[in-house]
Amino acid sequence: MADEKCALGGNASRGAVCNNQHLGALVLLIDEMKETVMKKSNILLASVAVVGLGALISLPITTPITAGSETTQAAKSEQTAAFTIKNMTCAMCPITVRTAMQGVDGVTSVKINFAMRTALVVFDPVKASIETIAAASTNAGYPTTAQATAKGS
Repeated sequence: MADEKCALGGNASRGAVCNNQHLGALVLLIDEMKETVMKKSNILLASVAVVGLGALISLPITTPITAGSETTQAAKSEQTAAFTIKNMTCAMCPITVRTAMQGVDGVTSVKINFAMRTALVVFDPVKASIETIAAASTNAGYPTTAQATAKGS
């Protein structure tokens, strides 16, 4: 029987010896690969830790909101107004009305009820008025009238 070369370069006529040599080589190769992967994983983890630490260090220091802060005062001065809206006939109509009303400076929230044809708007009365909010919707093609106003919400 002629000596044949095995696929990995060993002598196939010595079957068991060839297989054991290749098995040993594969075990060494796997160990080297594990070591390489572990080194790369450790480098990656160290990089993530450094980047994460850098992000924590660069976070701005904020001061707590106190009872006398501008934010709290602004929330106290907000008003809520309900509007009746005409001409809303499709799913895009409420989006158009909401966009028009939110475009008014001082409006902080707009909730549209398509089924009831109404809008509930929270706004800062120093910056916006019921008339300017209604006019924004009317100018967008949806005539609007105010229903009621409630201070603070």
